[in-house]
Amino acid sequence: MNVVHTLKVIAQTLNMGEDLSTMLQPVLEKLLEVTNHDTGWIFLIEDHRHQLVAHHGLPSGLEHRSKLMCEGGCWCKDKCMNGQLKKAANIMECRRIERARELGRPTNGLTHHATVPIFAGDRTYGLINIASVDKNHFSNEELEVLETVALQIGAAIYRLKQEEKKQELARMDERNRLARDLHDSVNQLLFSVSLTAKGIKGKGKDTNVNEAIDLIGEVSSEALLKLKQIIWQTSTEELEDGMVAAIHRYAALIGIKVKVKGDGNVQLPSRVERNVWRIIQESINNCSKHSGEKSVDLHFDRDESNWKVSITDFGCGFSPQDHSIFSGDGFLNMRKRAQEIDATFNMKSAPDQGTVISISIPLASIEQNIFRTKKERE
Repeated sequence: MNVVHTLKVIAQTLNMGEDLSTMLQPVLEKLLEVTNHDTGWIFLIEDHRHQLVAHHGLPSGLEHRSKLMCEGGCWCKDKCMNGQLKKAANIMECRRIERARELGRPTNGLTHHATVPIFAGDRTYGLINIASVDKNHFSNEELEVLETVALQIGAAIYRLKQEEKKQELARMDERNRLARDLHDSVNQLLFSVSLTAKGIKGKGKDTNVNEAIDLIGEVSSEALLKLKQIIWQTSTEELEDGMVAAIHRYAALIGIKVKVKGDGNVQLPSRVERNVWRIIQESINNCSKHSGEKSVDLHFDRDESNWKVSITDFGCGFSPQDHSIFSGDGFLNMRKRAQEIDATFNMKSAPDQGTVISISIPLASIEQNIFRTKKERE
C-alpha cells in the first residue's frame, strides 16, 4: 500500500473525527496495514492511569478486557510517565506479554514491541505499541511512519482537548448568566411577595384572610431561600475567593455554622474543585434538612498518597439499613461526583450518633504542585 496515501487517509480521519474512541481504531488498523505488522494497541494516559482505546490482533492471552491490558504498570508506560521516552523505541520487552506467559496464557509468539509516544508540545497523551511474531528490529523508515502517525494523533487529541475547554467555558458562562437572571428577576419577585405579605399582615380582621397571608409570607420566604440555594448551585463564580470562603457564605445562607480544620485553600484542577465543592455543599444541605443540628465540622487533611475531606455533624443520625434515607438524589449525586474524580466516598452514621461524609482523592489523580497554598503561590 502507498505510504503517503495511507498517511493522508489517517490525517483525514483524525482531522474530521470528534471522538477518540471511534477514530483511533481505524487509524491503528491503517497503520498496521501500511507497516505490514500483525498486532498493535494504543494506550491513552492521564493522571498516571492508562486506558486501552484501540487494539488489533491481540493474542487471546492479552484479550483487551483482561486485567493484563487494562490494569497495572508496564515498562513502556513507566518510561513514558518518567519522561524517558521522547521518540520511538525500536524494540522493548513487554511486561504484559511476559506476565501472560507466566500465567500460561497464549501469546502467539509475541515477545517484543516497538513503542511510540503520543504527544503534542510538552504534553504526553499516550503510547502506540506495534508488534509482530519474531519481530526483533524495526527499520528507520518504519519508525518514521510510526512517529508521523503518533504526531498526528497527538495533534488531534490536543485539538479535541481545546474544544472541550471551549465547551466547558461556554457551559460555565451560560450557567452564570442563568444564575444572574434568576437573581435579578425571580429573586426580586419573591422578595416583593414576602415584603407585601409582611406589610398587610394583621391589617384585616378576618382570621382566615390573616392565616392565608401568613401562609403566603412563609411560602414565599421558603421559596426565596430555595431559590438562593439554586442560584448558588448553578453559578460557577462562587469559588473565585476560594473553597473555604464559599463554604462559609453558603452555610450562612442556610443557617449552618461551619468549623473548618486544616487547609481547604489548595489549588486543585477545576474539575476536582467543583466536584469536591458540590459534595460539601450537599452534605451541608443534608445537615440543615435532617440532622436537627445547626453546625458541622469540616476537616481537610493530606497523607502521603491522598487528599481527604470529611464533613461531620453531631445530629440525630440514621440507620444505614433505612433505605428511605437514600430514596432521593443527594447521596447518589455525591457518590457520582466522587467517582468522577477517582475519589473514594464513605458515609458513616448511626441513630443519635451523627453522620460523617468523607472522600479521599488519590494524589496521583491530581495535577503536580496543586497543593501549594495561596500564600505559597504569592
